[in-house]
Amino acid sequence: MNIYKGLSNKINYNNIYSNYENGIYFFESIGVKNFKHNWWGSRFGPSGFLNLRGDKITGLNQNGVIITTLPIQKLLFCHPWEKQKIDFNDS
Repeated sequence: MNIYKGLSNKINYNNIYSNYENGIYFFESIGVKNFKHNWWGSRFGPSGFLNLRGDKITGLNQNGVIITTLPIQKLLFCHPWEKQKIDFNDS
């Protein structure tokens, strides 16, 4: 999922997993990042948080420099996350 120049980003209740490099990639994204209630391919959430195995969240600033997101920041805008893949056929 790519986000370009977003002011407020809310991506919820998705299955984000098995991506080659990133689950979410943002460029020049500022403001609120709400990536809660997603399945990241791991019951422990996105990778980069405690070095676990879910899909990665990466960002670049306006100069093309990689934004390092601290694990606690990822926790704040990703937690709570889904502990298993979301079944959209469940009624």
